[in-house]
Amino acid sequence: MKFSKYLAVLLVCAITPINIATAAPKTITVKPLTELVKLDATEEISGMLLNGKIIYLFGTSVASATTDGFLRAIDSQGNVLWNLPIDSGADDIFTAGTRDRQGNIWIVGASAKSPEITPTPTSSPSALNPDAVVLDPETPLRPDMTILKVWKVSSQGALIKELSRDVSQAILPRAVVATANGVAIGGSILTETGNAGFVVQTGATGVLSKLLAIGQSDTEVNAIAMRADNSLIAFGSSTESLGGKKLVGLRDGVIVSISTKNKVTAVVRSTNSQSMRTWQNATNSLFLGGDAVTNGKTEAVVTKFSAALIPVWTTRYASRGLAIACDLTSQSSAMTFTSTSAIKGVTGWKASKGQVISLFFDSKGVITGAYGASSLKTVISVASNADLGLVVLGTTSVGVSIFHALTR
Repeated sequence: MKFSKYLAVLLVCAITPINIATAAPKTITVKPLTELVKLDATEEISGMLLNGKIIYLFGTSVASATTDGFLRAIDSQGNVLWNLPIDSGADDIFTAGTRDRQGNIWIVGASAKSPEITPTPTSSPSALNPDAVVLDPETPLRPDMTILKVWKVSSQGALIKELSRDVSQAILPRAVVATANGVAIGGSILTETGNAGFVVQTGATGVLSKLLAIGQSDTEVNAIAMRADNSLIAFGSSTESLGGKKLVGLRDGVIVSISTKNKVTAVVRSTNSQSMRTWQNATNSLFLGGDAVTNGKTEAVVTKFSAALIPVWTTRYASRGLAIACDLTSQSSAMTFTSTSAIKGVTGWKASKGQVISLFFDSKGVITGAYGASSLKTVISVASNADLGLVVLGTTSVGVSIFHALTR
C-alpha cells in the first residue's frame, strides 16, 4: 500500500474484551449540543486543547507558496486572544498537541526541507499574512516531508522551544503525550518495505531521542499514553507479526508496551479473524476509541482497560467512522461518533444518514447521558473540562464549528 494513501485512510479495529457494556438501565433522551463558535473554513484545523474557558486551536493553513502551521487561543465567544503562525520557509504541518503540567502547549508535526533559493537584487521577502489564508484540503503528504518537528509554546502564545529531527523518510506524527522530560510522540514513517509505526521522546537534555520503530512493513501508531512509572503504551494497527504475535484478523488492533528505556516489552493484538480493526485514540486512563469493519459493516468502538491492559468494558455502535474517546471525570467517560442507526435505550435519535452523537458512560459502561447536534456531520476533536463541559470540534454543511454540553 502506498504511504500517502495508507496514512489518509482510517482503518478500523477493536480488541475483543471480556465484558460487553449493557444499554442504559433507563431511557435516555438526547439533549442538544450548543454551538459556541463558527470557525474560519479556509483553515485545516487538526485539533484543540482546553485551558479553563480558553480553547487552543492548531492546524495548517496555506500561505502564498507554502503550508504553514498555526496555534491560536480563542475564548468561548470566538474572540482571538493570540495567534502564533509558524513558517519555516518550507511546508509545515501541525498534526497533534498536548499540554504539560506547567500549562505549556506542545505541538508536533512535520516539515519539508527548505528549498535552496539563489537571491537576486530584485527579490524581496513576502509579508506573512496569517489572517488571510486559503486552504487546499486535498494537499497530500509529500515524500519530502521528512523532518519531525516539535514546538513548545507558553500559555500566552510565546514560542519557547523548537526541536527537529530529519529522519530522511516521509513521516507523519499522529499523537503526543506529556512526560516528565517533555513529550512522547507516536506516528507512522515510510520504510523500504512499506510503513512502520514509531515512538520518539524528548530526553532529559531536551533533545529528541532515537526513533523506536514498531514493525517494518505495515504498522501504524495512532495514539500514545503514559503510565504512572513513566513507561509508555502505543496504540494502532498492524498486519505484520509484532513481538512474536502473528496476524489474527484481516488487520489487527495492537497495544504495544514500551519501557522507560524505550524498548518494546509486550504486544497485545485483537482476536477477531474476520475484522479490520485499529485503535485511533486513547486517554491516559486507558479509555480507547477506534472502529471495526466486519463483513462490510462499520462500527465505532470504545473500550475501557485496566492498568494491566485487561478489558473492563466495551461497547460499539453502527457508525460512519471511528469513535473518539474522552475522559469526563475519574469515574465517567464519553464516546463521540457519527451514528448511522438507532441506539437502544436512547430516544429522540434518528441518524440513518449519519449524525454526530456523544454518549456518556459511568465507570461500568452504562449510558448516563446523550448529546447531539443535527448540523454536526463529522468529528475532528473532543475534549472536556469543568468550565466548558464536553467540547466537540467538528464539521457542518457550511464549515467547522465548536459545540459543547455543560452538564454540571
